[in-house]
Amino acid sequence: MRWNLTSARYEEIRSTVADLIEDWGISVYPFSVWELVRRMGIRTIRYSELPEWLRVEVELYWPDAITIYPPDFNPARTVIFYNDHQDREHIRFTVAHELAHLVLMHPGTDEETYEHEADIFANYLLAPAPLVLRDSRLDIETIHDDFQVSYSCARSVKDRTVKRREYGSKTLTEYETRILAFCSVRGGGRVVRV
Repeated sequence: MRWNLTSARYEEIRSTVADLIEDWGISVYPFSVWELVRRMGIRTIRYSELPEWLRVEVELYWPDAITIYPPDFNPARTVIFYNDHQDREHIRFTVAHELAHLVLMHPGTDEETYEHEADIFANYLLAPAPLVLRDSRLDIETIHDDFQVSYSCARSVKDRTVKRREYGSKTLTEYETRILAFCSVRGGGRVVRV
């Protein structure tokens, strides 16, 4: 499927992720998505906590998650409902994806584009390309292990990181430099080759 995102919008999303990383002190990967949303004041509710009749309805329309946030996008008045019958890595991605809708201030219209933007945000938040290039090998198993992401997410991370390395600028962006200066990966430490 073709997305109607400009390269400037991709860069804006990635820069927003770098801001979030710095603002909330995410300095070691993998990090706890749960701790991040808790510190932001966002409430999370597992589907299994809902009454059976409501859980069935919610799962029917939103199999992974749904986020309720106010018009002013205040995290303290935001609730992420998520399906806790998924594997841990899938749930981490889902919560990061839902967080993206809040941080990117998606108003709820043009859903296809916003869903794609939230996926880009979640992928980049959970495994930023400069860290993958510096601290991990570009194979799916290593990315899965190093960043505690699902295999599907690891494939996406690998694909975009390879594209970044092969087709992108050889110069690090300002936000990539900030991420490299601020973050490390447990057990990582290879030299970055962009």
